[in-house]
Amino acid sequence: MTRRKFLRYTGEALFMVALAGATTRLSVAGDYVRPPGTVAEELFFRRCIKCGICVEVCPTGALDFVGLTLDVKNIGTPKLNVRHGGCLAWKKECLKCADVCPTRAIKRPAHIKDVRMGSIRLREKECINCLLCFRECPVEGALLFPNPHGAPFRKTRDIPSNLSDRNSPVKPYVDNSLCIGCGLCAWICPPRCLDVLSRNERRMRA
Repeated sequence: MTRRKFLRYTGEALFMVALAGATTRLSVAGDYVRPPGTVAEELFFRRCIKCGICVEVCPTGALDFVGLTLDVKNIGTPKLNVRHGGCLAWKKECLKCADVCPTRAIKRPAHIKDVRMGSIRLREKECINCLLCFRECPVEGALLFPNPHGAPFRKTRDIPSNLSDRNSPVKPYVDNSLCIGCGLCAWICPPRCLDVLSRNERRMRA
């Protein structure tokens, strides 16, 4: 290799390293609902190799890739997409994403009941009181319905039809001290009036 070629290749390599570093620093951070058992975000970024295996094995198709975005460094990492499905880990034995992760960016938690993916926000004005969210929620008491005469209703069968009428001003609400953010309610909601918030968004709204 001639001296000229060596200097050119070295310069190109240094330029690409500098460009990659600058791109990462200039990346606009996004907030994502990660799979259950995901390590802290900064550690996750260092460990995740964007192999996509977790997305492939998700039985509901709930995991998706972060697409083209200003958050350059997270493109290709896994996130929950409730347009495709919700996480079943609290309903049945499913932690396939953790089991296949080759770098332990996602780890199988010792106790799934202690894990929180995020939280749910209900846009009441759009809610039609179909109560399908109650049916899908794996955590009893995470979804509640106001009871004018006592403790809130926790089961759909107990809610009077006059309160749960489509046009009733009384709407369900979320107890985010219990909600685990699995997204099953948001996935099944016909008017799409349930939003899943990431752990960071949850803390900011607390």
